[in-house]
Amino acid sequence: MASQELVIAPLRAEEIGPAAALLGLALSTNPMHRAAFGDPDDAARLRQERLFAVILGDLPGGRLVARRDGRVLGVLRTVRSPDCRQPAGGTGRLAPLLAPLLGEAAPRVAEWFAIWAAHDPSATHWHLGPFAVAVDAQRRGIGSRLLARFCEHVDRLGEPAHLETDRPENVRLYRRFGFETRAEVGILGVKNYFMWRPPTRGARVALPAHDRRP
Repeated sequence: MASQELVIAPLRAEEIGPAAALLGLALSTNPMHRAAFGDPDDAARLRQERLFAVILGDLPGGRLVARRDGRVLGVLRTVRSPDCRQPAGGTGRLAPLLAPLLGEAAPRVAEWFAIWAAHDPSATHWHLGPFAVAVDAQRRGIGSRLLARFCEHVDRLGEPAHLETDRPENVRLYRRFGFETRAEVGILGVKNYFMWRPPTRGARVALPAHDRRP
């Protein structure tokens, strides 16, 4: 049977578990995740999976997935301010859940999220993240397809977007989609890049040729 085309669609309730597992595995080797959770062993990945299940299932925001043949291959969450904002001194609605879910990583995660919160722009915006593609499906244009859908959404509204990343190669990817670095801040010994995309009403995101395949 021929493989189906890649579909970009809202996350289904029954996909929260697989999507959280995808994020936990794909992001576990990122510098910030290593600094907060330790080496990406099974225990660290499980803690991250639990956190992402809460973010995807219990917090406000939109959730897009890239799906092929019934399998979730990419996940992108976005939320419009002020719902993305957490108190600068803590992690807001996540705080009561951090200790039992994250164990000894909870204080580091709380510090990390508090610094992110302190750099959240005051202007109305869409906040992008978490965002990842399955480890065995990367470099196939799936992330670009999800980003393009997100950018088309905010461009229709004529509203800006904000994100954080800890990987220089991600900075280059996001620049292709109109994001620019506004600040670089060290958190738990890791450089974080805070990026902003101005409103571009009516713009159309052009994917590179190698990212247009199904």
